[in-house]
Amino acid sequence: MSPAQSDIVSIAAAKLELMVLRVSLPTGDNAVHTVVFSDTALHPVTFDEAAQALAEMPKPLLCTASSGPVGILLLKCARINSRENDALHRALILTFGEHFAMPGTAVDDSARSILVRGLGEQLRCPVAAFARWYEDYLPPNSVAYGFGDDPAFNPQDGTVVDGIIDLYHVDPALPKDVPPELRFMNR
Repeated sequence: MSPAQSDIVSIAAAKLELMVLRVSLPTGDNAVHTVVFSDTALHPVTFDEAAQALAEMPKPLLCTASSGPVGILLLKCARINSRENDALHRALILTFGEHFAMPGTAVDDSARSILVRGLGEQLRCPVAAFARWYEDYLPPNSVAYGFGDDPAFNPQDGTVVDGIIDLYHVDPALPKDVPPELRFMNR
């Protein structure tokens, strides 16, 4: 990939991360219009500016989101720095990688794309950008994924995509409800 293509893929992955973070918010809190990074006080930026900033941060990242004043998405991002989060991130990379690997096709094939649907929004995403997303970001536990393997019709623009991923908000489990062998996942 050329540097320009790599930048485009990184920004697309960051836009996907912002979408995932909006889905991670409790239902009803995801109608946001601007982003504030926790280290910038209350200096709001647009989603495009936030995606650019995320794309430029050292990876891999663990980002969390919360709702600020009306229409503000508060973000806090830090490098993954614990063994548990690193192990979880590596497991997710393997899982997503196996799911999206197509025999004889490189993951960065620009002709392949998927449709990611969140709460009231959708994003057509090159498979390379989706791969960059799961390699660069550890998603929050409050987001679940539904996968469609077969090529599907994209109702947004009438084209065919290589698959559809639906994002769902899930409420975190209470510590007592999580089996002991999975408690490392509660962070």
